[in-house]
Amino acid sequence: MGRLSRCFLAAPRFAVRRWEPEATAQWHDHAFFIPAEYFAALWAVGLISLGVWAAIKNQRAVVNTVTTFAAIHFYTQWFERLNTSAAMVIAAGAIAVGGTFLLWRYNRKGSLAAASQTG
Repeated sequence: MGRLSRCFLAAPRFAVRRWEPEATAQWHDHAFFIPAEYFAALWAVGLISLGVWAAIKNQRAVVNTVTTFAAIHFYTQWFERLNTSAAMVIAAGAIAVGGTFLLWRYNRKGSLAAASQTG
């Protein structure tokens, strides 16, 4: 039996032993925690910064990836912070359609510019 398979067989036993309640309590007492509101804000700032950089550098794949993560983050925060009602769901859908249209336009403009340079 190879080394890797032995690691996979030993992993469940290690995980069970590692996360016993007293070990978890000790870790929790000494760990550095960021409040959820600050983490959400920092994550949004990081996504926006990376998206702006990618747009400036014309990295469309990065822009699309960042947009996907930003949409997930936005809707998670939207439905956590606001009451989920029919109006909120409709507003979220309208924002999603608008954002999708803007991203489609961005990608189309970039592909048209690339096609005109090659032809």
